[in-house]
Amino acid sequence: MAKIKTYDVLLEVAQILRGENKAWEGDSVWNAETYLHRFANDFDNAKELADDIEENISASSEVSGLHPNRIQWIVNRIRERL
Repeated sequence: MAKIKTYDVLLEVAQILRGENKAWEGDSVWNAETYLHRFANDFDNAKELADDIEENISASSEVSGLHPNRIQWIVNRIRERL
């Protein structure tokens, strides 16, 4: 299975939530959940990535521009799917 970097996931989800990604038009929260569900199922390092995000919520928030509560929401969505 493929590996993916922490900030790649955060930036993709941030774009989806803001409606900036034309491939994910419509309900932004539903689309972000769908993306995270696919990510958790398709990538070997999903658990490690969720752990890394949670350990670095402030940095993750700064890089993505998302509120720390939204960062924790992302972590929770990934873990729900594992």
